[in-house]
Amino acid sequence: MKRGITEDDIKERNLGKNIYMEDASVDAGVFLYYLQYLTYGGQKNREQAEMAYVALQEYIIEHEQDMYHTETGFNLLGHCAEMECDFEMAADMFRKSVKIFPTNNAAHWHILRCSGRYSP
Repeated sequence: MKRGITEDDIKERNLGKNIYMEDASVDAGVFLYYLQYLTYGGQKNREQAEMAYVALQEYIIEHEQDMYHTETGFNLLGHCAEMECDFEMAADMFRKSVKIFPTNNAAHWHILRCSGRYSP
């Protein structure tokens, strides 16, 4: 997973202290709606995918204060917004994620991609 955008980000990692840095951790409710969105989208079931997307947005709004790994929730919602071609909302979600967790956050790469300044 490409989290760090600068050498300073990468140097800040302490795998002994932050072993989860090699994994992605996310709130279970967020992950449920994200997987539903991906599954229904993959099945070309637009109506159900849209319902999962709205449910994901509502869940994050309702639980933002008590959600686990809020920054990852914003990243997943941003990814869904990106797939919906709503690049402005996607960039906003990625910026919220960076505000919560400014270093070693994959959202930096997503922001660049949404702005057209990065392509893998």
